[in-house]
This record gives sequence, C-alpha cells and structure tokens, in this order.
Amino acid sequence: MEKNEQKKEMEMLTSDQEQAAMSAERETPEIANISDTNQEEQRKDMANEDVSSVQKDDRIMPLAAHHEEEQENEQKEKRSPLSIFANKGKIDAPSSSDDPDLYAYAGFWIRFWAYIVDLIVVMSLRLILVRPSVLLLDLDTTGFFSLYNILSALIFFSYFVLMTKYFGQTLGKMVFGLKVISLKKDTLTWDTVIFRELVGRYICHTVKIVYILVGFLPKKQGLHDYFADTTVIHEDLVNKEGVEQVLNQHT
Repeated sequence: MEKNEQKKEMEMLTSDQEQAAMSAERETPEIANISDTNQEEQRKDMANEDVSSVQKDDRIMPLAAHHEEEQENEQKEKRSPLSIFANKGKIDAPSSSDDPDLYAYAGFWIRFWAYIVDLIVVMSLRLILVRPSVLLLDLDTTGFFSLYNILSALIFFSYFVLMTKYFGQTLGKMVFGLKVISLKKDTLTWDTVIFRELVGRYICHTVKIVYILVGFLPKKQGLHDYFADTTVIHEDLVNKEGVEQVLNQHT
C-alpha cells in the first residue's frame, strides 16, 4: 500500500512538473513579445530624440553662424582704416541731407571743353557718313528739313544718347575724366538718358545761354540735367568738404 501511495505521489509530482513546464513554455513567447515591443518602443523614442536634437541643431546653427559673421564684420570694421575713396563712379550718393556728399561735381569750363571734343567727334562722323552720301546721291542740302540736316541731327543725338546710356560718358567726357550719374537711381535708365540727351539737349542746343546754369546750381547741373535728375561728376576726385565731414564723424 505504501508503495502504491508513493507511486501515486510521484505521478502527481511529475504531472505537476509537466504542467508547470507547459505553462512556462506558453508564457515565454508572450514575455519575448513584450520585451520585443518594449525594445521597439525604446528605439522609436531614441530615434525621435535624435530627430528633435538634429532639428534643434539645424535651428541653432544658422543663428550661431550669423552671430559669428556679425562679430567678424565688426572686427574687420574696427581693424580696417577709414576709406573715403571708391571705384570710379561708384561712390554711394548721400541717403539724406545730413549725410556728407562725396561727389566732386564737374564745373562749367571742364564740361565746356568736353563738349567741344564731342562736337569735333560729331562733325567728323557727319563728314564721314553724311557728306559723302549727300554728294553721291545729289541730295538737297538746303532747308531746315533737308535730308542732310535730318541725318546730321540723327548722328548728333544718337551719339550722345548711345554713349551716355552704355558708357555713362561721351568721348569728350572720357578725355577729361567725367561721368554722367543719376541723382535718383542707381543706374542711367533709357527714359532718363533719352529725356536728358534728346529733349533736354535739344532745348540747350537751341537756347545755348541755359548752359550757364552749370556754373550757378549747387550740383553743377545744366538745364537738361535738372530736368532729368542727373549731373556730371569727376571720376577720380571726391568732394573735399564731404571728406572733412566724414573724417569729423569718425574722430
């Protein structure tokens, strides 16, 4: 009897162990799945943290670079000596009435001699291009509206318009180092040049006395300059009074 009871107890123990082993085997995949999901969540959290850190760095880096660039520019300005000279015709116009004006405006006589050179050039072009054509074709040269006068006027105004628009100066102004600039715009536009060299110059050419205005207006403007908001400056010179104002502002 005792042996039978022992066998039964042994069988019960073995059955309990087998059931425990089976339940353990069932729980193991669930635990593994739980651990896998936890690991995936941890990886996602780490990836999100990395992305957010990168975004913060992307926002911070431009600000830091801009701040460093500003500091470098300030240091360069402190190290570099004051310079009042610029490239030809590239001096910035005063932005307000209080700013010093560094332009050296060309006076009456130097513009007069530059205009004489331009007239010589125009007369030469007229003799080369118009005169032979009129003689060969036996065209009429009398009368205000004759073909000779029309072609001569076309060469005269085309010379001033094209040279001023593309070079900012005629050959006469190149010889004397002068340049036409706009007082309102950064560059000479077509409407400004045409109004100055066509309309304004026709008036001045008809009534030559108005050229004297160059000697009296503050910015040495002729009537054609005054209408077109332009003036003529020296390329390689600056205004002495403007330079003194700049130096006083930096001392």
